[in-house]
Amino acid sequence: MRPTELVSQMERFWEQPPSVERDALLGYAMLLLAGALEGAAAERYFVSGYSYARTSRQPEVRRLAEELRSGFKDYR
Repeated sequence: MRPTELVSQMERFWEQPPSVERDALLGYAMLLLAGALEGAAAERYFVSGYSYARTSRQPEVRRLAEELRSGFKDYR
């Protein structure tokens, strides 16, 4: 999925009321964006996605967050 499509998906997630499922989907989308982008944008999406992954406590999303973490110098 392209970054523009992920951003579009995230906009739909924000319309939903807060829930564990919504947080997991937001975290997953943000982490995918972090992996697809570079520089400051990737860092921003990683930080937010990592936070949502931890909040949601969904194992698949947390696993992705931990895999990506090694690529971000401030989170090793």
